[in-house]
Amino acid sequence: MAINTDLIKRFRSFRKKYVGTQKDASELLNVSMKHVSNIETGDVSISLDILSVLVKKKQLNPTWFFDGTGSPVRNVKEDRKLIHDVSELRSDIDLIIATIKDMQGQVRLIALAVDQQLKPNKRL
Repeated sequence: MAINTDLIKRFRSFRKKYVGTQKDASELLNVSMKHVSNIETGDVSISLDILSVLVKKKQLNPTWFFDGTGSPVRNVKEDRKLIHDVSELRSDIDLIIATIKDMQGQVRLIALAVDQQLKPNKRL
């Protein structure tokens, strides 16, 4: 299987700018310096475990890593804001659902009242 040279270039670029030397990377990733070197020469593939460490500890942006778009590092503040916004939207949706259910109950009561009004009186 051919190794994507763009991924190798992005790995090396990220390592140099955000991690440091190959020795620094080997310590961070808990692998040998030779392994880091082998990744950068394309002799071995980059494992998901290594990517996971870079994402968690150095905020590697997976979109940048795989597609080359965006910033190399995630904006953690922006991520937190998005999570907060999604949480607020979820609360708003829950409130809307509760309001709709309440309105459905009111419509049923109105429909019953109208039904009662439209029924002919059965008084003898």
